[in-house]
Amino acid sequence: MNEATSKSNEIKEVKKELKYLLIRLGIFIAVIWLLFAKVILICRAPDNGMFPAIKSGDLIIGFRITGDLRRDDVILYEHDGKTYSGRVMGCEGDIITIDESGICKRNADDRRDNVPHISKRGCRISSYNRRGQCIRTRGLQA
Repeated sequence: MNEATSKSNEIKEVKKELKYLLIRLGIFIAVIWLLFAKVILICRAPDNGMFPAIKSGDLIIGFRITGDLRRDDVILYEHDGKTYSGRVMGCEGDIITIDESGICKRNADDRRDNVPHISKRGCRISSYNRRGQCIRTRGLQA
């Protein structure tokens, strides 16, 4: 009888420990899911829009932000169901011009990066080569 009672107590103890393990594992999985769903972003670069800094297929690790964008922030955004990468060229109040040679200027500063730029309002995205020549422009709906 003693042996049966001790075996029964052992089984109860194992079940109790297993229950606590499953609870802790569930909490751990929930925290990891929240962290990656709401705070941290890990994905592959969708296109060559930021070439040569970020090439198509490169691993991107970043923060999911919901606040205001600032100049030179690298962003991922969706348009017509497709994901693009880009860099914020200007914010509200900035004056962005492209002269006839294709050089993009923000508030009269030369911008000769090899990355696309997008205004905060989303009017136009342009990519430039190292000489400052515009190599493609995509218009966006505001």
